[in-house]
Amino acid sequence: MSLLNFRLITGAPSANVGASKQGAAYVFEGSLTPWKQRAKLIDREGKGGDSFGKSVALWGNTALIGAPRKAINGILAQGAAFVFVASRIGIWSQQATLIQSDGKFDDELGLSVALSGNTAVVGKEGMGNPGGYRQGMAFVFRRNGATWAPQQPIVSSDIKTSAHYGASVAVSGETILVGAVFDGSGKQGAVSVLKTNCGAPLAPIASVSAASFAAGGGLAPESITAGFGANLATDTQTASSLPLPTTLAGVSVKIMDSAAVERLAPLFFVSPGQINYQIPPGTANGPVSVTVTNAAGPVASSAAQISSAAPGLFSANSSGQGVAAALALRVKADGSQSFEPVAQFDSTQNRFVPVPIDLGPGADQIFLVFYGTGLRYRSSLSAVNCAIGGVSSEALFTGAAPGFAGLDQVNVRLPRSLAGRGEIDVELFVDGKAANTVRVSVR
Repeated sequence: MSLLNFRLITGAPSANVGASKQGAAYVFEGSLTPWKQRAKLIDREGKGGDSFGKSVALWGNTALIGAPRKAINGILAQGAAFVFVASRIGIWSQQATLIQSDGKFDDELGLSVALSGNTAVVGKEGMGNPGGYRQGMAFVFRRNGATWAPQQPIVSSDIKTSAHYGASVAVSGETILVGAVFDGSGKQGAVSVLKTNCGAPLAPIASVSAASFAAGGGLAPESITAGFGANLATDTQTASSLPLPTTLAGVSVKIMDSAAVERLAPLFFVSPGQINYQIPPGTANGPVSVTVTNAAGPVASSAAQISSAAPGLFSANSSGQGVAAALALRVKADGSQSFEPVAQFDSTQNRFVPVPIDLGPGADQIFLVFYGTGLRYRSSLSAVNCAIGGVSSEALFTGAAPGFAGLDQVNVRLPRSLAGRGEIDVELFVDGKAANTVRVSVR
């Protein structure tokens, strides 16, 4: 897994490539370090004046770059858009060239571009449209696997000559925006809003770590996730065995990642208001869309962010707060080992309370085994830092807990200097990201 969390692209339509100003686009990548240029994208068959890089868009590891002055089949300035994909950091290759099959001189396709998952929108404001000179229009392309195909043209029903419809475009999920910078009697401009599904919008589903429940904390590949919404299922059902099913009570959760790959999520539990699921293995870092489908069709959808590490620790009461869901491992001088609980349920208080950890004789070693999720793809063990009661505590292992889907564990040495401290906080940082704080007690 990569630590890459962020990527941006910039265009330089007059950049010198070879001996001509055909243009280029530049990709910058960064995570916990400053931004660095990783790639320079060019049209290897381009020519001077193509304006490659006049418009750019980025979705995960896919880049879309407009070259509105490029000649296509000998037609000058017909224009095109180019799709590039990254196989790994800094390594990009061209996947497709998007063109208008009946393009004309000075169409300038690629003057604007937008990208969302498998959908690309490419605008032009040139000639050759039913509405007249520089009416403009936009085109929608869809990707299936590695193949891109035109889906439909977009032309406003009431657009006028010289409106420059398509001068700007944007797309997000099922919504497309097309700008017409000189539309209206006073040429004040306008924006058209188009929906690919004109039914009622899907309800949101809020997806958070099932350990911490922290909003905005992000998610990680293979992590256990809790999704909250309304009318997600008509029944309540729990998975009874491994491997986890991808359908429960007629409900499924589809994840489309930043590489535009769609996968069904393994499901732990479904109910009308909550679904617990696992981020599918192989999900790429970056933005993802989460869509819940039941017998009535798609019912909820939202975006989320995936990164290699999104640490969350389970608590005994399953709220992400209070006493840790953990075990104490005691190793005696003779090498014998035993596990001891660090929490128990107090029926009189109707809550979990800590079981004080007795450090025992000086020859005993005590290790705490914390359970969480979103930890297994940390960059290195040295990037895992734990403080117990403010005292730095050595993390000896961080990875998947055997025999459980999505469950991770962190094994930490308990310093003897904490003797007598009572209830203290456990703070965990993985790749610089903080987990939720839980507590233990030391006698």
